[in-house]
This record gives sequence, structure tokens and C-alpha cells, in this order.
Amino acid sequence: MTVADLRAILLPNGPQDEPDALIHDALEQSRLALDTSRDELTDALAAGPWRLRSVSVSGFRGAANNSGLAGAQPTPLVLEVPRSVDVVVVHASNGVGKSTISDALDVALRGSTARASAFSPNDNRMPSAVHADSRRSVVSVVLDNDHDDRLTATWRSTEGVEQSEVVWQQVGDPHGITELPGERWAETVAAHHPIVSYDYMAHNLRVGGLTEFVHNTLSLGDGWWKLRTLLTEGHEDSIDALRCWEQARHDVVTALTELDEDMAEKHPEVRRLTPLAVPDTPFVDVSNWFTTTFANVRTDLPTSNADYLLEHDVTVARSFARDSIERYRAARDRGDRMLWAGDGLAALTELVDRAGDRHADRCPVCGKSGDDWRSRADRTLQELRVVREEFNLALADLTDLSQVLVNRVLPLLRSGELVAEISLPAARLRTLVEPLAGGRPSSDQDSAWAALEVIANDPDFERDLAAVVSVLASETNTVNLWHAVRRRRCSALVAAQARYGRSAVRVEEFRRALDRLAEAFDRTHEARRTTVEAEMDGRLRTLLADIDFGGLAVEIDKSNHRGFNESATLRLMLDGREGGLGVLSAGQYNALVLALLLGTDTSGPFRFQVLDDPVHALDEFRTDVFAELVALQAAAGKQFVLLTHDEQLVEVLRRHVSRICVVKFGRDEHGNITQIDATHPWEALISDAWKLLQDNTDRNTGAHGTLSPTTAAMLILAFCRQAVDAVLREFALEINRGSPDLAAAVEKLEKAKLTRKALETTRRLVPEDHPARALIATLLSDREYLTELNAASHGDWSSLDTAHAHLTDRIAQTERFCSNLLHTADS
Repeated sequence: MTVADLRAILLPNGPQDEPDALIHDALEQSRLALDTSRDELTDALAAGPWRLRSVSVSGFRGAANNSGLAGAQPTPLVLEVPRSVDVVVVHASNGVGKSTISDALDVALRGSTARASAFSPNDNRMPSAVHADSRRSVVSVVLDNDHDDRLTATWRSTEGVEQSEVVWQQVGDPHGITELPGERWAETVAAHHPIVSYDYMAHNLRVGGLTEFVHNTLSLGDGWWKLRTLLTEGHEDSIDALRCWEQARHDVVTALTELDEDMAEKHPEVRRLTPLAVPDTPFVDVSNWFTTTFANVRTDLPTSNADYLLEHDVTVARSFARDSIERYRAARDRGDRMLWAGDGLAALTELVDRAGDRHADRCPVCGKSGDDWRSRADRTLQELRVVREEFNLALADLTDLSQVLVNRVLPLLRSGELVAEISLPAARLRTLVEPLAGGRPSSDQDSAWAALEVIANDPDFERDLAAVVSVLASETNTVNLWHAVRRRRCSALVAAQARYGRSAVRVEEFRRALDRLAEAFDRTHEARRTTVEAEMDGRLRTLLADIDFGGLAVEIDKSNHRGFNESATLRLMLDGREGGLGVLSAGQYNALVLALLLGTDTSGPFRFQVLDDPVHALDEFRTDVFAELVALQAAAGKQFVLLTHDEQLVEVLRRHVSRICVVKFGRDEHGNITQIDATHPWEALISDAWKLLQDNTDRNTGAHGTLSPTTAAMLILAFCRQAVDAVLREFALEINRGSPDLAAAVEKLEKAKLTRKALETTRRLVPEDHPARALIATLLSDREYLTELNAASHGDWSSLDTAHAHLTDRIAQTERFCSNLLHTADS
């Protein structure tokens, strides 16, 4: 079913409520998928129904044609199906190549031998897709639809490696769409069984496959399953969204609880705020709740809270830093400025240690004698060690001050700048403290040391800091800050609502949409079952009219929103009671299978059916009934290709089917399959005319055969007239294909009793500049030719020329006209 079909069933009046809206959205997604998912070619199938136009076979199974082997014909075997006929019969003896055609069709349409029924791994014959020793095999199948689109399925095997592609070429598109057929494509082809081989009919449907066949026949297509998948995914997503929303709410409630406890502990002097009532379901308008709840909360408040010990800690740290700096400077001023810096202290210590007692009377630097150099060195070392110790102490105190300022004061100053009444002192202090964020001091020469020294000696630092802290630590600000932090915590729920809310509230709507889909599926499935059951039952009663057949019933189970249940059970009533399939004879079982084939698949993507050896095990009565059923469905627009060796079936079909083409196959010693009769009806008639002329006349002696010269001439010319009538009809169908005037044009042709009248009617169907007009005009001007054809058809032998040369010219003239006329159809 197409998306349009599903929309008509599911939403006949358009979307009425939320579940309908969900179904509508799923249908739109399906439509978009059909437009873009060329990998499954579902859009190509939906463009049907498709009719079979030709099958080209090279080196496949029984056909050595174009295989490259010795003696093989250089061109493929091509079976063309004319548009002017509804039934094509491929007639050949066993082993000539009928099954080669049906298997080639099956493999090409399904896309591989693995998917084709004729190449089952359980088949004891172990069929091969490659002819004899050939390394390659190619099959190409061409289909077309009423819009003149073309669908070409090509399968090839080279050195055992299979490849397949399908090209969908729409009118006006010179390139088309090329895609590889996937599993779903193959399943669709299999479900609508356009090709049924003898093996499939005789074996696969007998060993437990008949119920599966009925199940596939009743299948309503992948569209339902795609919709169910989309809605199920939406349902699952909505459940996940609800779960995520609830988790987000839980996180928000937890964060609010922790915030309230933390603020109450830090600020016992502030009255504890009432806990927030957070929405407990996504059905609530969370955005409106958030706006209303925090309507009066200031959003420009600082994010840092005041620290009541901060002023004390800063005062102590500054005092320690000032004292340390003063002690360090005093010690440094007393020492030797040349030695205390850098590594001078370590070098002097090492020098004294190495001198020892051996050189006590001489200076280790200048070598002079004297008693004061060691005492001076020891004194210098002691002074320098004092300087180093004071430096380390000052560095430690400055580092502590830096940490307090950077970690505790700076965030507060940044927040204080946002409050108008303290923005100036906060900004001044931040300018002093901000440079410290780049790193700690390491020597008395770096920028951090200088900045800390300035801060330690700033007389207004503590006053400005006290002003900032007093404002930020007020009760009003603390409450506002509390609300502001609450607001930030709750914004996560607003974000969750924006992300998950729309889907989270649809859990129930999705479930209802799935229920509606299941109900519509069951309703449509039941209608389909009833129709198919009636069609199969009617045909089966016709085929089994000679036994006490009480009817056929197909039972199916109901579905639910978790999935569709397409299980089917087939029941037969025989001799007044329900009977199993095992009581049927081989012929009766074959009649049952044919009834199923002919009574199903009236709305699938294929308007053709290929049956290989359909009447095996059927008696004369059932063969005749089968031909009647084929004729009825052919008249209703279905195309049949029947492959058979049965002469009786050919004769019976000729009686029942008005437009039939019989193609005969032969096979030479090299394995080439040859087409003995042409595929066009007029070609078969011309062939019969040539054969009759040859069989009834000895060209050397001029002697006649069993027929008199007059009778033979009448029959030959009658064949020529029938060929002209047949090619005119085929030409009219070809040039009007897809036109709304097609039926009217064919009706006019069929009402034309005379060949001249048919020619004139056909000429009026084509434009003035069409080359067919000149051909038809030339034939119309040959009054003698038309008179002879008309006379022969009416048994008027008095004016007929029975000469062999004359009849040869007439047959050749007719054949040339038919061939040239069809060639102009492409103009």
C-alpha cells in the first residue's frame, strides 16, 4: 500500500486529535522516506503496477547464448512480450529452456540466487546459475508501467561473484535512479509472487509452505510496519523523555534541599525560606511556573556570599606581612649586599668549610697571613643566614596574604562591583588584588611581591573591605542571594521541559495512536482476507467442480499496539467436513495452488504473472477451466506468461484468449536456446503465411500440395490481413500508451470491419508529421493489395492471383509494412 492509501484508511477526515496528529506525522515521515530511501526502491514499486516487457539471458542455466563458450551465439536470448497481447505462451519440450526463463526472471527480480526459490540449498538437483563451463552469466528484465516509466533489473555472475542492480527511469529522466535491491525489495517480490516456478508450485507449497503463501498474500505491505515502527519509536522516546524529565526534577529537588540546608547553616541569623513546590509532572506549564515564582528575584546580585571571618583574617595577614617585610629589610640592610643575594651565601659557606685548619694562618681568597679573616667569614655567614631566614618568613607571610586575597577577597570584590553603593571601593580593591591571580611571589624583585607590599601598607584597605563586606553580608542581600541561587537551580527544570516536555506528555497519546493503528490494520486486514478468501473460493469451486467442495476459509488472529499479528490458517471443507490438504490428489492440490495464485495479488505492484508448467497433473477438464480463468483475468488487464510443453494447454488457450502470442523455443547442439516463432502476433501470422506457401508449393516444379492454389492463396492472404490488423492494434497501443484516449482508440479499431477502415482510423491517431502517416498512406493507395486482402477474408476467390511469385510479393509487402510501422512507434 502507498502512503496515500494508508492516509485514506487511517485519516479519512484528516487529523482530529492528538493521536491522529501523531499518525499524520508518521505518515509524513513515511512519505519522505519513500522519496529518499532509494536503497529499498519502495518508491519504484509504488509507481506500479508494472508489466513485463522483456527478458534477456546470457549464459544462465540452460542458455549458452552469449556465454563466450565455443559454439555459443554472440547475442543473448531475448524474450520480448508485446504490448498488444495479454497472454504469452512459451511452448517448448522438456529440457529446452522454459525453466531457464522463469528462474532467470526470479533471480533478476529478487536480486540474487540466494533469494530465489529455484536455488534452494535443499534442492537435490543442485542447480547452477552459470551455463556449463561459462564464467559469466547475465540476466536483464525490463518492466514498464502505465506512465511509460521503465524498471530494469539486472543480475550478473562473474567468476562466482554475484552483482545486481535496479534502474528506475521515469519519463523525462535520461539517467534514472540506480540502486542495489535489498532484502525488503526481495521480500516484496516474493510476497507478490509474480514468478512461480514448477518447483515452487509442486514442492515448496506442498511441504508446509501453503500457509506461508497465504500469509504473504494477505500481507498489507511494509507501510503498516513502518508506521508501527515510527509510532513505537515515538512511544519509547516519549517514555524515555518522561524518565529524563523526572530525573531532572529529582536533581533539582535534591539541589534545592542541599541549598536550603547549607544556607540555613551558614546564616542562622536569617529566617529560613519556605521550601519550593516544584512541578511534579511535565503537563504543568513549567516555564510559566518559573516566571511566576521568581518574578521579583533580582538577577544582578553577586554570586559570592559574605564571609564573616574575612575582615579579621585579612587584618591579621596584612599585619604579619608588614612585620615580616620590615624585619627582612632590616636584616638585609645590616648584611653585605654583595654576598647575600643569589648563591653568595652557599659559596661562602663552602669556601670556609674547605679551608679547614690547614690554612688557618692564611686567607683562602687572597693568601695573606692574618688572624681576622676566619672570624670575619663566620660573622658574615651568620648575618647572611639571618637575612635568608627573614626572607623565608616574609615570603611565607606574603604567600598567606596572597591566598586570602585571591581565594576569598577577590570573588567578593568582583561581586561587590555589581552593587551600586559599594562599586567604587570594590573596584579600587579589585585593582590592587587582581594582579595576584597570576601567581605567588618568589623573590623580592617580582611583581607579586611588590603588589602585596602595597596592599600590606595601604591605610584604607581594611576600611574599604569593611564597607564591601557590610553590604554583602546584610540579611536582605542574603535572602535575595538565596532566591537567586534557587532560581539558578530551577532553571535546569525549565531546560528539561524545553528538551523533554513535549515528548514526555505524549506517552498516552502514542499508545492510543498505536491502538488505532492496530484497529485499522485488523479492519483492513479482515476486508483483505474476505476479498481474497472469496476470490480463491470462487476459483477453487470452478477448478474443483467435480468433487464435493464445501468451501475455503482463511482465519487470522487479532493484533494489538505492540505488534501486528498476521498469522493465517487455511481451512478446507471437503465432503461435508473440514479436511486437510493431504486428502487432495496431485491434480486437486495443483488446482488449489492455481486458485490461490489466480485469486490473489490483485492490488500488488506487478500486473503480470509468470507460471512455469502450470497444468502439470491437471486433467482435460481442469486444464480447460484454468484457461477460462486466465482469459477472464487477462481481459481485466492482467498479463500472463505461461511456460509449458503441453500442446493441449496451447490449443485451449487459443480458444479462450482473444489476444495471445505463442512463442516456440528450440535448442541446438551447443546449448543455445533459439526462438522459433516471433514474439509479435503479426510475426506469427506472417510466419504461418510463409510456411503455408512453402508447404503447398514446390518452387522447382510449380506443383501444388494438398490444398488447391485458390484455397492456399485465400489462406495466405487472409493471414496477411490478420497480420495487418494485428500490427495496427499493436501500433495503436504503443503510441497511445499512458494516454487517457487509449481505450477509445482501441475501440475504434476493433469496430473497423475493413482493413482500409482500420488503416484510416490508425492514421488519424498520429500527428501530421509522424512517419507512420506516409507508410499508411502508401498502403492505402495500393487498392489492388487491399482488395485482395478483403476478398480473401470474405472467401471471394474469383479475382485472386494464385501465382507463387505474386503471393511471395504480397507476404513480403505485408511483413515489410508491419515491421516498418512498429519501428515508427518510437518516433
